[in-house]
Amino acid sequence: MEKIDFSPFFNALAHKAFITQETRGRRFSTASDDDSPFAVVLSPFFVDREKIRQGKTYRRLGDKTQVFIDHQENSHVRTRKIHTDEVASLSVQISSILGLNVYLTEAIAFGHDLGHSPFGHLGERIISELSGKTFKHEIMSVVIAQKIERSGLGLNLSWETLEGILHHSRGKNGLWVNSDLPLESTVVMLADKIAYAFSDLNDAQRCGYFKESDLPAEFLALGKNQRGRWMNCIYALVKESCEKGSISFHESDIAQKFETIRQWSYGNFYSKLDSGGQRQQAMVDLKLIYQFLESWLTQFGHDPFLIMALLTDREAKKIAAFAKMPTIRDIKMLENFSFMEFISRFPKGHEVDIFNPDLNIENFS
Repeated sequence: MEKIDFSPFFNALAHKAFITQETRGRRFSTASDDDSPFAVVLSPFFVDREKIRQGKTYRRLGDKTQVFIDHQENSHVRTRKIHTDEVASLSVQISSILGLNVYLTEAIAFGHDLGHSPFGHLGERIISELSGKTFKHEIMSVVIAQKIERSGLGLNLSWETLEGILHHSRGKNGLWVNSDLPLESTVVMLADKIAYAFSDLNDAQRCGYFKESDLPAEFLALGKNQRGRWMNCIYALVKESCEKGSISFHESDIAQKFETIRQWSYGNFYSKLDSGGQRQQAMVDLKLIYQFLESWLTQFGHDPFLIMALLTDREAKKIAAFAKMPTIRDIKMLENFSFMEFISRFPKGHEVDIFNPDLNIENFS
């Protein structure tokens, strides 16, 4: 493995950093924004970052699955919030070395997974199956930022932050780069993959799903521990990006080993998770929850899919426990569930379409 020395690459792409003053602005004037005093003196992307981190949805990620539903029984297993924090950490390291706009990078990173439903991507698939529409967490993240937080008024984030959140996801597909986006968006997209590729396998070993000897040789070849693997990938990404003059992570030996690990995980890990007992139960629970919500809450004007997408793992399990035969007491108890804090504060007639990000540049200034 090549000796790591970041100093030759320090600020190498600073001339391509997104210029804060060139932001396309927000949906609503900052004059009507609670954070307007900060907006006068601070970077708009710093303000975005703090809005996201201080929001309810970011806190709720602590009770949402990253991969393993039993995160409540093992505090070392990552939740969606821990994953988000890891992505932000890796993104900041990369942007700081290359001289990019760190505040924009952070804002996108902290917001990128706000829209995850309970039980991780499993919840995403069940909502898609039941609704007959494709539910995507990256779209829901933008919906939350624009239509759900702050009593339905939204966080009023900058265009570039929302754009980066919307375009961060790749799934199993190759790590293609959208050249129309700021480099900071690509940094977050790649940091997201570097974070989960190693962390998910790390948790898989912790939960007894794999032994280290079961993993592909490339896993150990990239480092003897989590920190070492991240460090080697960041170094390879930074070096290749400097050579290419833009964010790039696909040509180096390390990048190719990394992609081998990622594809191995999709074929040998993620695709087989649903056969496990906990996830089978989660599928049953989510379908029961939908039946219950459709029967009981639509009479109050609530969209069952919106509520399903907002639920934390713990809330989903509680509702599933009484969903087959709910009592009046159960229905009354729902008023104390934290998701109702969102719903109950919406303005009268407020509509939320969880399948449409409603992100139109013409609405920003």
